[in-house]
Amino acid sequence: MPPPPAPPSHFVALLRRSKFASYDPKIQQVYATFGGDAHRGNWGLKRPLPLRRRGANVTISAVDSKYKQTEWKSAEQETRWTKMWAEVGIDPTIYESGSWGIRLGAMAGNSWLVDSEFGSKKDVSPAEAALAKVLQSSDLYGPLSSAVPNIQAMSPKTFETYLRRLRKLRPAFQEFAKKALSHNPEGFTSLWQTSLNPGLLHKKFIESQAFHRYNAPGSRNIEQQPHRNAGLLYSKHSQLQSLFFNKPQKGRLLDRNRGELYTAGFAGMTAKLNPDHRQGTDVVDWDTLASTGIRNTSRGVTDLRIREANLVAAPNVVGRAATGIKALRLETFVRSVAKEAMTQSNPHPPGSPEYVAHDPSPKQVPSMIPMRPSRKKSQQASSVVTQEVQTGQVLQSLKGILRDMKEN
Repeated sequence: MPPPPAPPSHFVALLRRSKFASYDPKIQQVYATFGGDAHRGNWGLKRPLPLRRRGANVTISAVDSKYKQTEWKSAEQETRWTKMWAEVGIDPTIYESGSWGIRLGAMAGNSWLVDSEFGSKKDVSPAEAALAKVLQSSDLYGPLSSAVPNIQAMSPKTFETYLRRLRKLRPAFQEFAKKALSHNPEGFTSLWQTSLNPGLLHKKFIESQAFHRYNAPGSRNIEQQPHRNAGLLYSKHSQLQSLFFNKPQKGRLLDRNRGELYTAGFAGMTAKLNPDHRQGTDVVDWDTLASTGIRNTSRGVTDLRIREANLVAAPNVVGRAATGIKALRLETFVRSVAKEAMTQSNPHPPGSPEYVAHDPSPKQVPSMIPMRPSRKKSQQASSVVTQEVQTGQVLQSLKGILRDMKEN
């Protein structure tokens, strides 16, 4: 009888339970350490790091380089910006002409619908209308997949191999064109006639081939399903939720552009602000600061909320040429809420039993002792009566003047 296998060592068990088991030098991951390990600089690596404080974050590019050193850099900027964006609580929209919108394709127009009586009315955007048109065309072209090979990222040798594989699909393309053009009066004549006005036929054929390749029995190809906002925010925030659960944050109006828009510093970004949403807040006086050197720290500071956010380009965090968060392009538009009286007659969370049972009417407890009005309230009441008397006298004088003018 063979002996039982030896149990795994303690080191293997610890490695499986640690975050270092998922370390990949081609993925820019952010690592953190806590407690006494942070005080000793222990990050779970081969050697301790000189960064010894709590709340620190780093990215590791090499655990053990050729110089026998651990290559790392601080990730404070990325971590703080991500936390600031979570405090803002806004689900960004996708800029379709941007690099990330082009990569998503038709899925860039998808948005999260709020199935609630608190949700706002959903207007059909041009992107969603185009997406609906594509989905309707699925009956014409069959099932499609937007995860097609990226010819822009191919090397010349890989591109030639891809072209040879497409040439072998010419008979399949003829059958696809005949089926797709069957609704036309002329129908399908020849590939040469179709090439004169190709339209989107060849793209739909490539998307159809991609769908069958991913969903074929025994297929090992994995269809790419990138996150809609590139992992910027995984939770879904409606406008009502952002209004009640995300407080406005401090920002500063920096300058006014030539396009009549203000530039504001908010949440680690430079956002744009419409003059109608400024609410009387002044911008920073750079001329006085340059001439006198005196800085007014309170000038231009106001409470801001993000009104709209458009994701143009997402950072590349996988690969040897990883760019990090510096390559992120996010257009944000803010509005000032400094003078908006945000009062809630119902302080409880919406939908909770306390929210439903709340009575907004003020309750007066009966008492045997009569309440005497305060002197301040009596003075205010007398001043109101005096103002009403004066107003009545003025109106009577004006009526008399108008009467005399009519008689003359």
